[in-house]
Amino acid sequence: MNTLQDLRYKLQKRVQRLQTVGRGGLGLELVRYPDFFDSNAMLRACAASLCAKYPQIQEHLNAASRQRQLLEGLTEGESAAIGLAVLRQVAVPNGTQGFMNYVEPCSEMLDRFRERYLEPFYEYIDEQIEDRNVVLAELIRFKHLAEWFRREDLWNRWKSDSRSGEKNLAFAVYEFLYEQGIDFQIEPTSASGEADMVSAQHSPNALVADVKIFDPETSRNSSYIKQGFHQVYRYLHDFNQPIGYLVVFKGSEKQLQVNADATPSENIPYLSVGDKTIFLVQIDIFPHDQSASKRPIPEIEIISGSELRSEIESN
Repeated sequence: MNTLQDLRYKLQKRVQRLQTVGRGGLGLELVRYPDFFDSNAMLRACAASLCAKYPQIQEHLNAASRQRQLLEGLTEGESAAIGLAVLRQVAVPNGTQGFMNYVEPCSEMLDRFRERYLEPFYEYIDEQIEDRNVVLAELIRFKHLAEWFRREDLWNRWKSDSRSGEKNLAFAVYEFLYEQGIDFQIEPTSASGEADMVSAQHSPNALVADVKIFDPETSRNSSYIKQGFHQVYRYLHDFNQPIGYLVVFKGSEKQLQVNADATPSENIPYLSVGDKTIFLVQIDIFPHDQSASKRPIPEIEIISGSELRSEIESN
């Protein structure tokens, strides 16, 4: 059994437990379920991408709850996002009030809860894993691989050809994603220029990503990274996609800090502007002489989320 099959099997087991347990035990199982879900980087990334596609769901869910109404999804993805939000909301240890808002004391309401919230979310996540539509998870894996095992190689790819160094690093990302089974086209022409990577350009789920180097000793400083965010945002509009990725290779002892939102556990910053969300995956390839615990406190260049939003919205 390969890794993805094993993950789907474990996920199916947990969901079957939620589908068969009685009302008395469902509340506790719903508390345990997010603990399992959040312990896996791929599942967390799938959930983060789902939330990014529907950033207003929690707000709409709260409004519907205040009016004692049910929120219904118009698409499978929206139904899955509602399901995720509800499952998170009712997963409260030592408290049943949130759960009781959705499940009255009868088996019919229990079945409706599962059909309305659990099943759409589970089916969506299972399909994402089966279709290998897990780009954020794979980029996080590449980050770990690069920083642990390929730092010297990637540093040399950049430094051996300064003019094409950024493109050389971009191709390292492309190569890895291709090996993971993600199909894409490189440098298609869009109305705003050329996005580094757009997968299945004519499909409804194109992958939009850009690669930048953070090297403030040259012109590639925080302003350069802000330009990268803006470029990805424009490409998302060009290709009518909700989610994009900015991969930043850190080639300096200085730190880049983006104070936007962040995904749980992996601390991956993301910026949401309207219905568009951009994830920032930062990869440190600088050849540090000392371990992290012995290095002096580095200089930090900070980019705020409000700063990024104002620049994007003003253009």
